Amino acid sequence: MPRGDSIAPTFETFGVVKPPALQEEGEVRKKNQVTVPMPIATALGLRAGDRLLFVIHEHERGEAHLYRMPESFAGVAPHAYGGSRNSSDFMRAEREAWEE
Repeated sequence: MPRGDSIAPTFETFGVVKPPALQEEGEVRKKNQVTVPMPIATALGLRAGDRLLFVIHEHERGEAHLYRMPESFAGVAPHAYGGSRNSSDFMRAEREAWEE
């Protein structure tokens, strides 16, 4: 492991071969509150009140992935039914079927 003037761990400490696009250090406080560093928050487009999803995969012990959750799932799959006109037709047909 390369040694420098700093004793702080780097991506090399954890066996990462390719440097990450962005690496910042955060802090976990008393009540498990996590401080997201400003460069990470900016890169993810985070704002106060945003919901976050933390994911740990079984094969990635010691690693967690952080995702900003969408405010709404509306529009996430605009072409799921062939486009917005088709999806409107589909929803109308579904609603009519409920009334039968």
